[in-house]
Amino acid sequence: RTLRELSEYYVSLLCAHWPGRPVTLLGWSLGGVVAYDMAQQLSAAGVAVPALVLVDADVPYRAPLPPEKAMLLKFLHDLTAVAHTSTDAAASSTPLAGELDAIVGPQPADADPAAVFDAIECAAILPEEVDAEMLLQRYRIFRAHVAALFDFEVRTPYHGPVTLIRAAKSPDDQMRWDRVAPDLRKYTIEGDHHSIWTGNGLSTIAGIVAGLQR
Repeated sequence: RTLRELSEYYVSLLCAHWPGRPVTLLGWSLGGVVAYDMAQQLSAAGVAVPALVLVDADVPYRAPLPPEKAMLLKFLHDLTAVAHTSTDAAASSTPLAGELDAIVGPQPADADPAAVFDAIECAAILPEEVDAEMLLQRYRIFRAHVAALFDFEVRTPYHGPVTLIRAAKSPDDQMRWDRVAPDLRKYTIEGDHHSIWTGNGLSTIAGIVAGLQR
């Protein structure tokens, strides 16, 4: 599916189960881009969107799809980040991430995902239940989302209220939502793309969202 098809699908679900009522939207990472596009569609249909919250989401623009090897590394880094979320150290510096990099590093730019995941399974560095088949299934979903994101760009500004919550360790220059969302309020919280969903980061996000509901 394209990103527009994803957002249209979620809008159709909302309209079916929450017809005519105000909708508050929140999305993280790629989900933030989907939420932004949903807000535009809902607003155009006359549905009130009192709050749109984008959590550590880059502004999308059309670009060539990265090489397969680069996408595999990003997928595996995200996997280790979820498993080793920490406010003190980046997940990419964990021993597990290093072991995965050592397997993927020698691969060519057009690396075969199935072969890479077979090598990872043989290395026995992930839990037994995370086998090559599971990794390949998850990667296909990840890759489809990356392809949808790289084929999407914002064409018209959204004039409703938007709240951007950025992780302090994420690049600010990739989140210039003020260019397409003039009614923008920004917050920066400690942590990285993944660690903001734990501890004080999660509490801060919850507090910001709760404040928008008052």
